[in-house]
Amino acid sequence: MGGRQVRTGKEYGEIYDHHAVEFEYADGSRMFSYCRHIPNCWESVSEHAHGSKGTSDISDARIEIAGGDRWRFRGDSPNPYVVEHHDLLSSIRSGSPINEGKYGALSSMTSIFGRMATYSGKMLTWDEAINSQINLAPKQYAWDAEPPVPVVAIPGHTQVV
Repeated sequence: MGGRQVRTGKEYGEIYDHHAVEFEYADGSRMFSYCRHIPNCWESVSEHAHGSKGTSDISDARIEIAGGDRWRFRGDSPNPYVVEHHDLLSSIRSGSPINEGKYGALSSMTSIFGRMATYSGKMLTWDEAINSQINLAPKQYAWDAEPPVPVVAIPGHTQVV
């Protein structure tokens, strides 16, 4: 589910200001992803996983196992952007390259998949999303090219596959 409540002006393009997506995996576990970008509201961007053995608030580094056991990360919380650059430079210096391209591509596609579901208002499968023929790329790549301006999605009407 998702929509545009506040950010409706032309300057915001076609993007929604809130999304709520439930992902169901082959083993039956579920991950719930939420975000809201509305002034004067609690703005959450968070993910929550639910499985047969418990739940996790991924964004808050907490796990609760059925039966009462709880765990929360309490270690140092360095800036993740500094850590990723440190790890990258260390891997280059040591000759042991880090290749996280696949994780980045899958993560990006998961976000696109969620947006496709909220924009269309439909339950989708990964295969439908990954094989979609919808193209949102500009007609021409140039500094002076006009960016594509898609129409605002209307759940139940907008085609994403």
